[in-house]
Amino acid sequence: MLKVIMLLLLAIYTITAYILHSQSTGFLFPSIPLVEVTNEERVETMANGTLIRSYGDENGACIIFFPGQRGGVKYYERTLFNRFQSVGFQVFSLSYPGQEGAIARVDSVERFIVEIKEEVERISLDCLPSKTIVYGRSLGATLAAYSANTPYIVGVILEGASISLDKAIYHYLYKRWYLKPLNLLPIHALLRENYPLLDALVGLSEKPVVIYQGENDEVTPLRDISILLNHSDTVDLKVVANGKHHNTYYLALPDIIETASRMVKN
Repeated sequence: MLKVIMLLLLAIYTITAYILHSQSTGFLFPSIPLVEVTNEERVETMANGTLIRSYGDENGACIIFFPGQRGGVKYYERTLFNRFQSVGFQVFSLSYPGQEGAIARVDSVERFIVEIKEEVERISLDCLPSKTIVYGRSLGATLAAYSANTPYIVGVILEGASISLDKAIYHYLYKRWYLKPLNLLPIHALLRENYPLLDALVGLSEKPVVIYQGENDEVTPLRDISILLNHSDTVDLKVVANGKHHNTYYLALPDIIETASRMVKN
């Protein structure tokens, strides 16, 4: 019996190690169906399948929104995009490949980031000069940070950010008692790329960067970001009282709107 248990555990650890090393894109970008009709003014499809929905008047200040791992475009239409539009922003919202109407799948995160950065530059050229910012939440915070190192972007807002991919996976496993033992695996070593947030922030040192982090966020804990920012004096960290991972942006929304408006003022 003990031998059977040991073989079962070995199989579980081996499969998990394989997924982390070779199949992490499927974990990061799960398939999500579009269950409601969206209300964008315009929609474009990138060559890699990413959908870009735009809301509001053209030829003004722009905000490019990177959602989290689970998308949620309809929810953000109701709670976020209309608020940005009310203060004069045109909103560009990304739906990643395989999610909410976007075709294909992400097969390389590294290549995907390069493609998204090129698209961010293209979008910003259609907006008023020095009037484009990026806003990313959760997984989207990492993608936004790595995509914003371009002279066309004048400000960066991150929310619910993880300091690295291995830390995000660690906290995901730790929150689930039945998965906690998997944290014994060398997660960092198994990942092809770790995408540390600090590396992206170094490249953004000439831009205003504001991070909103919930004080009760268990998915991307405040303590991680606080320790990280001991190594950076160019980032403004705003702690959101009572904020959890799912509602920090909502609790901080008035301040986020004010921050975005300030970033595009000359």
